[in-house]
Amino acid sequence: MKSKGCIKANCDRHKELSSAIIRNLASDQTRLAVWLIDETDLSPIDFQPIGSKSPFPDSNSELGGFGVLIDFNTINFEDLMSSLIKICSEALHIEIEFKGSVQLTSYDSFEHIFFGEAISLHILQALQESAVIDSYELFDT
Repeated sequence: MKSKGCIKANCDRHKELSSAIIRNLASDQTRLAVWLIDETDLSPIDFQPIGSKSPFPDSNSELGGFGVLIDFNTINFEDLMSSLIKICSEALHIEIEFKGSVQLTSYDSFEHIFFGEAISLHILQALQESAVIDSYELFDT
């Protein structure tokens, strides 16, 4: 991923952060890869187990935990949104691909978060103003 910046998350509001980013990037060209602490029942979400290697061509990540791929073409979006509490509480790592490019990566249970160009500054500012994130930083490119 060619990162545009990083986010310092409010550790009490991971679900809201994930929800805002997913809603912003939601399309039939969005895929979500999540590595969970343990194999977890995510029903009613349709997902595919992926192992430790990221399924996205522009990511070379190899991650621990139980990996699942959620393709927005194959799910009910509202089912995904209602399952975010479980996903966020058990997520070790997250990658969101949008239009063929990884636009968000989160490592170590939201300790390190990087975003790409599809995440607008307007959304980041709104998340900071509402205390969902503590801060964000843009990288010089």
